[in-house]
Amino acid sequence: MRHGSPGAVSLRERLGLNPLLPGWGRFLACTVMGAVSVLGFAPFYLFPVPIATLAGLVWLWLRVESAGQALLLGLGFGLGYFLTGTSWVYVSMHDFGGMPWPIAGFATTFFCSYFALFPAAAG
Repeated sequence: MRHGSPGAVSLRERLGLNPLLPGWGRFLACTVMGAVSVLGFAPFYLFPVPIATLAGLVWLWLRVESAGQALLLGLGFGLGYFLTGTSWVYVSMHDFGGMPWPIAGFATTFFCSYFALFPAAAG
């Protein structure tokens, strides 16, 4: 079958991943919501923003088909939030600690990915 034909089966359906994968659009939306949440803290102090983004995350959680989808949406939110909000970790390790930039970048990404597991577990 050709890709565009009405009876074509997507790769996600053939592999049985539909119950797990939430879709890139929703994952990216959660990542952006996590990144925007940082505006609620210093130096911007737009305190309603994190409340609205968390409400949006919960709204998306309530519309998923499985716990795996909720986990991935929470992971996206956490990655956006922590990678945006903790850039100071990289600066402190690289600029002040003298750590080479590839190692500081990896350490910061690992640090933020670990913390992103908490919103993922909440989903």
